[in-house]
Amino acid sequence: MKDLNKNNSCLIDTKFMFISVMFISLMLISNLLACKLVTIFNYTLPAGVFIYPFSFMLGDVLTELYGFKITRKVIWTGFIVQASLVLFSTIALYLPYPSYWTGQEAFKTIFMMTPQIVLGSLLAFLVGTTTNSAIMVKVKKWTKGKFLWIRTVLSTIIGEFFDSLIFVSIAFFGRMPLNAIIQMIILQIIVKTLIEAAFGTPLAYMFINKFKNKKDK
Repeated sequence: MKDLNKNNSCLIDTKFMFISVMFISLMLISNLLACKLVTIFNYTLPAGVFIYPFSFMLGDVLTELYGFKITRKVIWTGFIVQASLVLFSTIALYLPYPSYWTGQEAFKTIFMMTPQIVLGSLLAFLVGTTTNSAIMVKVKKWTKGKFLWIRTVLSTIIGEFFDSLIFVSIAFFGRMPLNAIIQMIILQIIVKTLIEAAFGTPLAYMFINKFKNKKDK
């Protein structure tokens, strides 16, 4: 019984629950915000690009505090939640609605995702977040637990590379010229990495130091 409680301690750890819920929630929020396109210096990006790096930051915190195996379970949970969102929003989209309701077209704008976009989004999430956590673990071993900022920034660059490459390539293949797709991939990686370096890494330090101190008490 003691071993069972010990192995399942993370399930009743409020810090673990908070970080995991926020991690998955930010993933969902960034996907919904991707419906909104913004223009910066004549370059077009989905609004979700400004939220997504913070989910990677929380993935770094999870990996640092609880290890890759547990983080991978959270990632798969997030994958299932995202797939559920797609499934149930699609069902809701085709349910009959009263004639006086005028929000159907707006609902379609937000939730009408083609199989191409869904496939790109789910694969990008799974590969990007898993790669991010795996790199965190590898670099932690190489640096012997030092230089957290190197782990967070490097893992984000590599994770965001795969995330942006997979999502943009699949979601916009055949819809945009190849040079525009390449440009969008590069720009997303740059923007996400800058946000991670400027805001994500300091927040990761804050969360990790605070939660590590509490775990040691």
